[in-house]
Amino acid sequence: MFDTQVTPIATAGTKSAHPSRIFGLDALRALAVLLVLVGHTLAHQKPPAWIQWFWGAQGSLGVEIFFVLSGFLIGRILLKQLVANKLNNLRDLTQFLSRRWARTLPLYFAFLLIYFRFDYTGMGNMVTHAPFFVFLQNFAWQPIRFFEHSWSLAVEEWFYLLFPLLLLIAHKLTRSVDRAFWIAGTLFLVLPLLGRMWQVHRVSDWNDFNNLVRMVVACRLDSIFIGVLMAYLSVCHARWFKFVGQLAPIGIGALLVIAFYFACGAPGLPNQAVSQALLFPVISLMIATLLPGAIEWHGIDNGYLDRFIVFTSKISYSLYLGHIAMLTLVNSALEMYGVAVAGRLQTLAIYLVYFAFYYSFAFITYHAIEQPYLKLRDVGKKNSNVP
Repeated sequence: MFDTQVTPIATAGTKSAHPSRIFGLDALRALAVLLVLVGHTLAHQKPPAWIQWFWGAQGSLGVEIFFVLSGFLIGRILLKQLVANKLNNLRDLTQFLSRRWARTLPLYFAFLLIYFRFDYTGMGNMVTHAPFFVFLQNFAWQPIRFFEHSWSLAVEEWFYLLFPLLLLIAHKLTRSVDRAFWIAGTLFLVLPLLGRMWQVHRVSDWNDFNNLVRMVVACRLDSIFIGVLMAYLSVCHARWFKFVGQLAPIGIGALLVIAFYFACGAPGLPNQAVSQALLFPVISLMIATLLPGAIEWHGIDNGYLDRFIVFTSKISYSLYLGHIAMLTLVNSALEMYGVAVAGRLQTLAIYLVYFAFYYSFAFITYHAIEQPYLKLRDVGKKNSNVP
């Protein structure tokens, strides 16, 4: 979900200080996690009303960027292996999945245990919250109210498991990368759409839509697939990939309209079944138009800002998983010591404290948990010659 350290599509003339990374994708990932952090942070204390009105509503867009990026990056790896005839059987699939899981599972389970003790909804229960250990907390039903932001991880992990498996089966049957891709892809477009259409009759407000549609695995797998679709175009149909990139101005304009729509509380959405069914796939398609340009973007020519963007992208997984724990910790400390935040300057000061804790804790967990498993994964890659 959070790895942009892949072989760049084009590296000529790069100005990045990190040649093994794709700066434009790092920038999108940094934007995504910052939208989530800002959205959750502005729900606390007393920010200016106009800032809270607009930026407090954009966390949803941040998660959608994550989904499309994840699909694109995982799709490029998967399709390159398929084209190179290196994804032929369950053993190959297991190697592929083990590398994905080495990236995502150790930190997830570490934070799951942390939230069992420190979640803001209360302490975890091994019986009630057992579904979190197998990503069943929101598979086809309303998410369990605990470690709530893990819902997106469940969507990712089920996609990582199901799509490669279906693609492998389809390739075995058709002996064609193109036909296998479209068989698997059609299912991953149609089934989530049917899932949303099944749920919409139960939606009466945004909260229902959020819990019954937006945060349910079975309704959201197509958003990640749209990222995989862009990977397919980049690997197999480069001209079409470039053409999609020419639509980026339309995508940016549409995303700005959607951002204001969210800021206004998504008016009319609960009463529009078609909008409920198509809103997030449309958002994913608009984000997809940014990818061709992103992979050609090599930096801002500002060393400090470039390094901040790359750093934020590198620790984005830790930031995403850990920021609620830090937000809860700081708020608990304020309550314990009777500190009342009054006024904009005090709110700004507390926000700076929040972000200092977010980044410090993410830096620690990245180096203590993520990095060791990434190094172990890369050792396995060298030994097995898996791309």
